[in-house]
Amino acid sequence: MELELRGLSHAEFEMIKAYLDRSERETRLSVLECLRHEEVAAPSAKIIWLKDKVPARDAVKVRSLHFK
Repeated sequence: MELELRGLSHAEFEMIKAYLDRSERETRLSVLECLRHEEVAAPSAKIIWLKDKVPARDAVKVRSLHFK
């Protein structure tokens, strides 16, 4: 980003520069904190695809039952 500042005193320019530097540091720290939190956080759910799940040995398929 570019910003053209004309007619500012040296003190005003330094104050703006310090504000922008501080804002940049805070943004970096915030991003690092978010990344650190993502690394530490354990997955909250486990996905089990029913099509991949192996049926139990004693499971009886409903289609195979015959009633008289």
